[in-house]
Amino acid sequence: MTLAFHPYANLFPLIEGQDFYDLAEDIRINGLHDRIDLIEVDGGYQVLDGRNRYRALIWLMTTGEALGEAWGTALAGAPLTAEHLADYDNLWLYVIGDADDGDPLAYVLSKNLRRRHLDESQRAMVAARLPRVGHGGDRGKPSIEGLSTERRAELLNVGRASVERAEAVQEHAAPELVEAVDRGAIAVSTAAELAAQPVERQAEILKNLPRDESGKLTPDVKKALGPVIREIRAEKVAVKKERRAKREETLGRRLQTLPAKMFGVAIEDFEWDHEPWSRQTGLERHPSMHYETAADAHTPEEIVARCAERFACLADDCILFKWSTGLAKRRARRIAADEAHSWARNLKLGNIHAKLVLSMLTLYVDYEGVCWVSATALAEDCEISDDTVRKRLAWLDEIGAIAKTPQWIDASGRRNGDGNGKRTTDKIRLLYDADPSDIEARAAGERPAISTEISPRPQRGLNEDENPASPRLASGQPPHCGGGLISEPEPESPPLPPSGGERAAQVEEIEPEDFQPAWIAWRGHEVMRRDLALDEFRQLSKDKQRLCRAAVPLFNALQDKLGRDRVPNFHLWIRTRGFEEFPNATLAEDRPPPPERRFMQGDELAGFIVATRIAEQREALTVEDQQLGKGIWTRRSLGPDLVAMSMFVNDKRSERDAWELVEEGSPRFAAWRDRLRLWLGHDVKAERVWIEPFDPSIHGLSATHPDFKLQKSKNGFRVPAPWPPRRDGSWSTDSGDAA
Repeated sequence: MTLAFHPYANLFPLIEGQDFYDLAEDIRINGLHDRIDLIEVDGGYQVLDGRNRYRALIWLMTTGEALGEAWGTALAGAPLTAEHLADYDNLWLYVIGDADDGDPLAYVLSKNLRRRHLDESQRAMVAARLPRVGHGGDRGKPSIEGLSTERRAELLNVGRASVERAEAVQEHAAPELVEAVDRGAIAVSTAAELAAQPVERQAEILKNLPRDESGKLTPDVKKALGPVIREIRAEKVAVKKERRAKREETLGRRLQTLPAKMFGVAIEDFEWDHEPWSRQTGLERHPSMHYETAADAHTPEEIVARCAERFACLADDCILFKWSTGLAKRRARRIAADEAHSWARNLKLGNIHAKLVLSMLTLYVDYEGVCWVSATALAEDCEISDDTVRKRLAWLDEIGAIAKTPQWIDASGRRNGDGNGKRTTDKIRLLYDADPSDIEARAAGERPAISTEISPRPQRGLNEDENPASPRLASGQPPHCGGGLISEPEPESPPLPPSGGERAAQVEEIEPEDFQPAWIAWRGHEVMRRDLALDEFRQLSKDKQRLCRAAVPLFNALQDKLGRDRVPNFHLWIRTRGFEEFPNATLAEDRPPPPERRFMQGDELAGFIVATRIAEQREALTVEDQQLGKGIWTRRSLGPDLVAMSMFVNDKRSERDAWELVEEGSPRFAAWRDRLRLWLGHDVKAERVWIEPFDPSIHGLSATHPDFKLQKSKNGFRVPAPWPPRRDGSWSTDSGDAA
């Protein structure tokens, strides 16, 4: 008789397929090294931990294969039988106690989360399987035994949203999709979007995903689902736009019925055009995906000019409120900055570098008096070394001016002070509520510093630095400042070679030819250290040096575009490989010469005419050459994809009106827009396309008429094919092959 599995054990997925057979074979040869834990439930025993090992033993018992020598003299060479598993408290099966002793759930989570390498999606699936809090109908009665969503998320170290997505996947997704998330093949966020689709569509999507020989989904499934998810999101956006259009139509009718009088107070839902974090990945929830935003109005003057017509009903001395959801790129709050800076300025520390570091900290303080800033950033602000900043921060902490708390970032990207994960920037709190006289007394050595460590004063030796880079500490100041406190992990760097060795030879190297032009082009180089920049530049390969020099002007242009005045030190920019953000940067002498001017004719000209009709709703302007005939002068090279468009040049206007509409915001629109930009040599924008004919009896009425309706339209392109042709001129309806 086989044992049942405890419900808590079933929270985690089982090993299946070849992995299970490999485990069973390993146990047969090498023995069972980890026990199988049982728990007593209702007079019987259930497997609480070790289901896969128990299944392997059952499998070996059914196959009758001989056990290996690792099983000992009693069992080696003999098959495993049911008698060996009959005793529920032996070398392999161990009863840890009944269900009332301890916490079986905590035991299972502790054993599995440490042993298994589960990603966030897999942990969310486990959290979703935990018992939930419920009610028996009467809210006055106590809740049924279970855990809240927040508690389940906390136990598995995931977010609440991830748990809710996992619940949706388990309730609505196809079993194969659930199994794929359990295996880590698909993210739970992706699976949740698929689970929201009808069962028939889920089956169709799963049918077209890549699989291995055994029929399971391969790791390439994430890449294959990319276009599918984008299409689903585009459909959601289209539904939102349609609902928005209906609401605006209803609102427009109500506005037409307002009385003709002036108002003294108004609130307006202005069409703000907030800047997203990324134009590539952050536009899905941007307001422009739902309605037209004020891309041309950002300053007060521009907003007033845009709203002049709608403000006509407002009195000159009216009060106007503009509603907003908040800026997408809001600046950090610095409510306490003035108070903190005044406090730091009035402290008498007797240490110029410490006073400078403390003053710079006040520029990063938030409304709670907490600073999140790295030692490198403070070093750039103060124009001193990182090591000096760390020592002064440690000293400020010891005299009670600040409180530094070490911080770490765990595998989920969460900041914590428990030592979990990788070391990161410390949490620094300004103690401006403390008595300033106490801080100044400790700074002067009149009172003992705040420290939990006993560190003897170091003895003076023969190698004492006679010219220290930073001012000497005042009398009584702790000489061990910074010995055990750092503002962030020290950068890993190799030790310097002995004097006169490899480093001396490196200094004598010939300066790279690309360094001087790059150095001169870097803004603010006059106040920076050239030797540090040259040292970093020499460590780059020849190609990287070339790229670095070419990237400097592009970086300067980006700073101008973003309105930034401060630039990092050149050697730090090189060290952090900032030039790699411009991988396509090239120098003028490295660029290929521009193509020669040629006359576009024939099928290529026909394709160009079709592209102009799609993008600009007009005929292309051509010239008549006395010798060459009709065509267009161009410097672009001949493109087979543009030639492929010539097959639609003879389509009449009525036929073009029947072309497929690709809506703005969809992947197909993006593909056509990019290809049209390449063909025409300039940016193209979506056209307003009417999707229903004009009816004078409905659309020609006054806006105040009850039967008036707006003629339906969409922004996009009418195109002759779902996707543009491939670069070689062939056609495909598959999004993956259309680029």
